[in-house]
Amino acid sequence: MAELANLSPLGQLRAGKLGRRLTNLVIGQILFGASMAMMIRAGLGGALGRAARRPG
Repeated sequence: MAELANLSPLGQLRAGKLGRRLTNLVIGQILFGASMAMMIRAGLGGALGRAARRPG
């Protein structure tokens, strides 16, 4: 197993993988937004909020 390099946040950005990391971030955000939209459209998005506010 390869060890992870102990880099500072700026060192991580300068490691040469910024393009791939940003691409992964954007794709992940798009997929997360799409999944939330589907849950809301299906009527499942507010289930946790309703359960938390239920008395008793």
